[in-house]
Amino acid sequence: MTSKYLVLFVSLSLFSLNSFSETIDKEIDPSDLTRVYTQAALMVSGNSNVMPVGMISGGYNNAHQFALLAEAKFGKSGENAGNEFGLEYGSSRFQYFQVADTGSSFMPRAGLSADYINVRSSSIKSDLLALGGVAAINQQFTPGFMLFPMAGYVFGNMEINGIKEDVNGVNLSIAASIPIGGNGAFMMIWPEYRKVSGNSIKTENVSTKLILNSPLTNDRKWWINTRIELDNSQLKLGEDSLVKQRNSDVYMGIRYFF
Repeated sequence: MTSKYLVLFVSLSLFSLNSFSETIDKEIDPSDLTRVYTQAALMVSGNSNVMPVGMISGGYNNAHQFALLAEAKFGKSGENAGNEFGLEYGSSRFQYFQVADTGSSFMPRAGLSADYINVRSSSIKSDLLALGGVAAINQQFTPGFMLFPMAGYVFGNMEINGIKEDVNGVNLSIAASIPIGGNGAFMMIWPEYRKVSGNSIKTENVSTKLILNSPLTNDRKWWINTRIELDNSQLKLGEDSLVKQRNSDVYMGIRYFF
């Protein structure tokens, strides 16, 4: 059954995108989040996971800007999971934010964000939705890159070892898009902190994504993507610490702009 939190997320996104105007730029430059593209990517990790990714980002004629990101992870479970490819569903995430002009020189744009996270594993299941705010920091106050801090209230449900609870908490992150060289290549840095809890379930997660994108063709329709994920998580059930671990993974793949 489709999660009610995913339905709410899709409804919010479609309501905003319904007013999308013809602002698509023919010159492909995904490092500029004010431009809109339809794009898709397929990435493979060193742990034998497969991750399809899609993103739309850009702006409206009324100076509103938005980004919609979607990704899912598939792999193989079991003792030898890291050495074998598989198509077992593991998790997915959909993020949307939209900002408008504020009149402030330091923070010229601010707006709302929605973030849906779904996880399915043998021991943990979760459906979380984060609703909050996002702001754009003026490039004059940074070393020349676009900066988007985000904060949200998280709510939903988690099931651990057969125990299911409603949970809530906070989600904090910041995204920086940094152009590299003159061929269109860019790097994105995305650190994130999330903490949610229920009656007995408590989780805390600190993660960082380092993303490097570079064009493969002169028309910039084909790109090579490299993505490093660093994750530090802790999971408690009552007073017992069930999981406390650090993970890292490296993804590589190809992205195409339609």
